[in-house]
Amino acid sequence: MCAFTRSLFFKLFIVGLVPFMVCAVTLSPLGAEEPRFHHKSSEMIEELSREPVLYRNLPVASDMRAIVVAERIDENYKEKEILINIKEVMPRVKLKVEFDVNSDRLRPEAFSVLNELGTAFKSHKLEGAAFIIKGHTDSDGTEAHNRKLSLRRAYTVKNHIQKEFGIPESLLKAVGYGEALPLEPNTCDRNKQMNRRVEVERWLED
Repeated sequence: MCAFTRSLFFKLFIVGLVPFMVCAVTLSPLGAEEPRFHHKSSEMIEELSREPVLYRNLPVASDMRAIVVAERIDENYKEKEILINIKEVMPRVKLKVEFDVNSDRLRPEAFSVLNELGTAFKSHKLEGAAFIIKGHTDSDGTEAHNRKLSLRRAYTVKNHIQKEFGIPESLLKAVGYGEALPLEPNTCDRNKQMNRRVEVERWLED
């Protein structure tokens, strides 16, 4: 093999290896993706019934981040800018309810997780509590498209929970966050799959 061929082979090898390395590095702090998600109704109840945690007594300007979210108000699609406090950890469960690319259809494996969520909602500790169902996407596509897609994903989960568990519509609010709040950098297919998800947060105020 001549020097030029060896050099070309090495460059192609590195180009192919870098995305894998980036993905592996971003997943390394926890060692695996599983601990990020809630799977059982008992842990969902524990998380959603706790008080918010604020990691600073008084929020400062640097703690606040403005993002655009999507909602459906009176059956009309609306977008609005909200401020989130990145230092405040709200009662929230991360569901391993993932979606295919550009899809809002539930995968078969999602139903067991949603059954656990419905059981948690019907528990004595969470009876009458209200929740925000948050849809998320990866960074493929435009931000506007991803906000609409994430809202459809949130409504897919909301409608399933209402239908199967009889949760009043007034206690469930669907919001699309698009690509604004990824769990992992969108550097590889595995990370992007993790980011195409739904989260549920205790609705403490409007």
